[in-house]
Amino acid sequence: MKQIDQIESYIKQFKSVIFLHDDAYRFIKEHRLWEGFWRYGWAGKISIFLALILSVQLFYFVYEWFGRSTNDTIEVISSMGMFTSDLGGFFKGLFGSSATKYLLILFLEVIIFHFCIKSIGIIENKSFEPRLKDFIRAEVRMFKVVIRSWILEILLVFLVGIILDLVGLDFLGVIIAFFIRAYYLGFAFLDNYLEQYGYSIKESALTIKSYLGASIGLGLVSYVLIFIPVIGLIVAPLLGAVVSTLYLHANLPKTHSVTTSIETT
Repeated sequence: MKQIDQIESYIKQFKSVIFLHDDAYRFIKEHRLWEGFWRYGWAGKISIFLALILSVQLFYFVYEWFGRSTNDTIEVISSMGMFTSDLGGFFKGLFGSSATKYLLILFLEVIIFHFCIKSIGIIENKSFEPRLKDFIRAEVRMFKVVIRSWILEILLVFLVGIILDLVGLDFLGVIIAFFIRAYYLGFAFLDNYLEQYGYSIKESALTIKSYLGASIGLGLVSYVLIFIPVIGLIVAPLLGAVVSTLYLHANLPKTHSVTTSIETT
C-alpha cells in the first residue's frame, strides 16, 4: 500500500512539473529574468555561442533534407525512411551519448545558474547580484554533479538492460533507459536550486529521490525542447532552471537559507 501511494505521489509530481512550465514562461516574461545575464562576461557569451552552433547544426540538417524535393511517391517514401534514419543517427550522436549530453549541461550552466538566482531573488524579495566568481563556483559544482550522474546513469542503464534481457523484456530497455536519462537531466536542474541553499551533493541526491517524478518531468520536457532548432538549446536550460526553482520553493520544506556567498544589494 505504501509503495502504491509513493507511485501515485511520483505521478502527481510529474504532472505538476509538466503544467508548471506554462507558469514558468509567464514568470520569466513578467520579471524579465534575462536582464543582467551579460554580467558574466565571456562565460555567458561562450555559452550562448555553443548553444547556437549546435542548434544551427540541427536546423541545417533538417533544412538540407527538405531541400531534396521530389514528386515521385516511391521516392518520397524512401527518402522519408532515410530522413528518419539519418535524423535518428544525428540525435543519437548528439544527445544519446551520456557524455555529450552532460557536456552540453556544463556549457549551459551559466544560463541555468543565472535564471535560478534571479528567480529565487524575486520569490524571496531579495536582490542577489552574483558575479563571475559565483558562476565559477556553480560550474565546479555542476561538473561534480554531471560526473556523478554520468557514472550512475551508465551503471543503472546497464543493470536494467541485463535484468530485462534475462526475463525476456529487453524491448522495454530503450523506454526505461530514456526515463533514467530524463531523471538525471532533471536532477541537474533541481540540484542547481538546492546548491543555492547550501545543500551538499549528497544531501541534494537524498532530497531529489523524494521528488523522482518531478525530476523525470523536468528532464522529459528539456529533451523535447532541445530538439527545437535554433532556440531549443537556449530555452531548455532557462525554463528548466525556473521550473525547478518554482517547484521546489513551493514543495520543499524550508530547512536551509540561501548561501551568503552570493552578494546581496
